[in-house]
Amino acid sequence: MADPCDSQQHACKVFVCISRKRYESRQRIFYQVEFTMLHKKLEVCAFLDTGNFLYEPVSQMPVCILEEETFLKYFHEPLFKMIEKQEAEGIRMIPYQSVGREHGMMSAVMANDMKITKEDRIIEHKKAVIAISKVSLSKWGAYEMLLHPDLIKNGR
Repeated sequence: MADPCDSQQHACKVFVCISRKRYESRQRIFYQVEFTMLHKKLEVCAFLDTGNFLYEPVSQMPVCILEEETFLKYFHEPLFKMIEKQEAEGIRMIPYQSVGREHGMMSAVMANDMKITKEDRIIEHKKAVIAISKVSLSKWGAYEMLLHPDLIKNGR
């Protein structure tokens, strides 16, 4: 007859192993990102969003998405107000679809000198497209930006 303690210990080891792998995989999807937007340097925590398939329609550059709340920490007024006052350059309009929204449009800005850092790996891009989302991206505030996977995979 098998000892019930052996099966409990095995189940506990399996649970710890699975939990550790989930924690480690979550750690791989967060990056520190620095870039210059509208003459200001921004530093944010980004989540690698493998479901992000947004591209700027003209240049076909991948699009990252920044929370408007974070944008407001640096600029103190929404992007659309800056556009109305003609205080913003490099503006793009990004069409998108999401659950509950078939034909949406997001304002975006061309950013310069993007540096994506994860531990000892640094990926640099001279230009990047950053769309501004009015919707909070992280329920618990764990990150402020959705990072397009092409910026990591292809170094585009």
